Amino acid sequence: QPATAPPKTSGLAVTSLVLGCLGLFSCGITALVGLVLGIIALVRINKSNGRLGGGSLALAGTIVSAAFLILGLILAAMLLPALAQAKQKAGTIHCMNNVKQLNLALIMYADDNKERFPTGTAWCDSLRAYLGGSTNAFVCPQGDRNQRCHYAFNAQLAGRGIKEVQSPAQTVLVFEIDGGWNVSGGRELLPAKGRHNAAYAVGFADGHAEMVRAERLEKLRWEP
Repeated sequence: QPATAPPKTSGLAVTSLVLGCLGLFSCGITALVGLVLGIIALVRINKSNGRLGGGSLALAGTIVSAAFLILGLILAAMLLPALAQAKQKAGTIHCMNNVKQLNLALIMYADDNKERFPTGTAWCDSLRAYLGGSTNAFVCPQGDRNQRCHYAFNAQLAGRGIKEVQSPAQTVLVFEIDGGWNVSGGRELLPAKGRHNAAYAVGFADGHAEMVRAERLEKLRWEP
């Protein structure tokens, strides 16, 4: 009698094993496909009555894919908090740079206008010329995107002279708010909760900026 032809190896079984191994480099993404293909291959091989081979390959592909899929999920769970923290830190640095730019622009405006700060009702418009016409410095990356500006000017300094500020290193010049354009006022405008791990970006009349915690807000100086 003629010899029986050897069973054909399942292509899905081979593909499952390859994709499962690639899961090591794809954080488990290809392993998910490999797991599905491995299961399909096992079912087809069992129903083929010996016409399809590669059961061991399909089983290996299923096991390897499942292992790397679980590993990918574990890595993702570990990386996501770190990525969120890095994004938060980058946003904080960006916001601090914004406040420093606004501080500098206000001081430059005063230098050009008899050492007096702009009015509280037009301070954003007044500073655009000192910011190269851009409005980027007015926008906090973690603020409401529908707002043009996320900072306010200390109304106590509006139209006042720089020399009138007795303690510039302790006196608030610019501070964070929920949003608005040409907004000036005092501590009552601060958001209910700081956008940067419960802290607020605050610029002072001497040009420096700090991240201020809620417990320190009471100690800030608002009067010139």
